[in-house]
Amino acid sequence: MSATQSFDTLMPDELLAFLPCRTPQAWIDAALGNERLLMIDHAQCEKKAASTAMSLMYRYTGHSELLTKMSQLAREELLHFEQVVNLMRERGIDYQHLSASRYAGGLREHVREQEPGRLIDVLIIGAYIVAPAKPRFFPGSRIRLSLYWPMSTKN
Repeated sequence: MSATQSFDTLMPDELLAFLPCRTPQAWIDAALGNERLLMIDHAQCEKKAASTAMSLMYRYTGHSELLTKMSQLAREELLHFEQVVNLMRERGIDYQHLSASRYAGGLREHVREQEPGRLIDVLIIGAYIVAPAKPRFFPGSRIRLSLYWPMSTKN
């Protein structure tokens, strides 16, 4: 498959069905036009995902299956964070803190206070935050090919 071919054909049907719309071309153009901000945001999202997984492990110690899944997720997200930070270092981009998005903060405002609703809400919100990013960074996507592939194959 060529790099210019539509990345929608590479994504699992389940992921495409989950999203209400495709990534707008204007978003792709804006993201590709600001590599520094995109990579810092990507690193921060990976770090936040790992942090959330660890937080769930501390809060829900009696859920053995959740502990296992969150432990796996935290390791995976920290590895992704490290990979993005290494690429940033290679490109001379310093990692900086970015304030949380209004989107994520707005979703978290609706988390129930009582269990088991709280856990359910946190997991669903996590899925809604992560899912739109998958097509943008899915192997073969224009964003990934433009920003990450060339660096990761560099000798």
